[in-house]
Amino acid sequence: MRLGRLPWVLSLAGAFACAEGFAPGQRVNLAIVPVFSQTMPGVLTGDLDELHIRITRVPSSATVIDTTVAVDSSGNVDLPLTIPLLSDPEQFELLLEGVRSSDATVLYQGIDTVQVAANAETPPPVEIVVSYVGPCQATSGCLVTAGPIGVSLAQGDSLLMTVTVDSSGIPVAGVPVGLVNLDTALVRVRSTRHILARTGTAGGVARVVAQIYGDADTLLVTVLPPVGAPALVIITPGYAALRTTAPNHTIQLADTIKDAGGALLNPGLATWTSRAPSIASVSGTGLVTGLTKGSAVIVAQAGSGADSMVVTVGNAAAAPGDMLIAAVTNGRAFGTRRVGQTVTVDVRVEQLAVADSLGSYNARYSWNPAVLRFDSTSAGTYAAPTVNDSSSIGVLRFAAVDANSKSGPLVLTRLWFTALATGADGHALQISEVSGVSPNFFDYFTNGRYVVVSGAATIIP
Repeated sequence: MRLGRLPWVLSLAGAFACAEGFAPGQRVNLAIVPVFSQTMPGVLTGDLDELHIRITRVPSSATVIDTTVAVDSSGNVDLPLTIPLLSDPEQFELLLEGVRSSDATVLYQGIDTVQVAANAETPPPVEIVVSYVGPCQATSGCLVTAGPIGVSLAQGDSLLMTVTVDSSGIPVAGVPVGLVNLDTALVRVRSTRHILARTGTAGGVARVVAQIYGDADTLLVTVLPPVGAPALVIITPGYAALRTTAPNHTIQLADTIKDAGGALLNPGLATWTSRAPSIASVSGTGLVTGLTKGSAVIVAQAGSGADSMVVTVGNAAAAPGDMLIAAVTNGRAFGTRRVGQTVTVDVRVEQLAVADSLGSYNARYSWNPAVLRFDSTSAGTYAAPTVNDSSSIGVLRFAAVDANSKSGPLVLTRLWFTALATGADGHALQISEVSGVSPNFFDYFTNGRYVVVSGAATIIP
């Protein structure tokens, strides 16, 4: 008999013997092939090391064979079997159990009833389905957890992967665990569970899956780019407003560039791009110039790192100019926060492109409630808003009037959220009314004299 490692098929070698006639007590060779119900990755060394075989007659339940035999280090079992027949044909119940001898725990079990005839001419072996039965609890099974979490590796370095298995919170030892490397170009996975980051790659996230029967967990390992290569870019500021005419028609952006180890690199490594160059252009050094009314995304990229910000541009030449309105997440048009952190969204109005001051507004803010949970609002530098709270469906409506009006940059209101889950918050800012005071309460919204930027917020683990 051989206990195979993949796909874990064990067999008892032998064949049915033929006979010219039948006499009670005649012995017949029996061939059994226990087949695992699942193709389990991993090895059995140090786990299953004994095989228990019990054969009983049906229906008397009289035991014919009840023996336990060792499984050697190569996964083999040497056990010739013959059984005596009392009738022809006769039924037998076959019980197979894979046992861990260190604590006598039954790990695998299969049971079936077969019919044996004395005059059979070499029939196929009997297949017995064998399933994993322990030591995981029958109702909850086992869960596997791979670690460590949030780990990074420099190229050429290694780490020891940790794998734990529990059943209803109770640690379980001896469950076979298989490892599957989904990103062989980035890492090597050794039998000792050491993970080695390959050299000469651009870096990235490697995935190693730990599998047991009924469960799996994936370890994420960030393989860092080669030392010295740009890996992170941060643009400052994360949001800006400009006019089409001087003054305030340009802004100098700054970029911070770091390698994978966090070392600062030369800012001159960045390549600057405007995704709407007809609205706002950007020079090779990050100088942005407002050209026409609208908004433009400015991107700085170096190596594998990149960052973006948004510039809104208002036309100050055509009276009374344009109101510039934006939703800014933690100070950036494109904000990034982690699960569990507080997310603040400022609804801002920039009046540098208008010859007026804000008298009133009416706005609607929506988001994905599965990603962000709304907590509260607070007043900014404008009059406290009246808020219509429909936060359960991810919508807030708010409005305010200031009898004295206000000029300059304003925070209309501040929205407070808690990050619940990873993903994009899907927020959108809409304006249904925005009016100035002089000269005649000009309605900017009705006449299209405004620019609205919603931006985006991304929640990461």
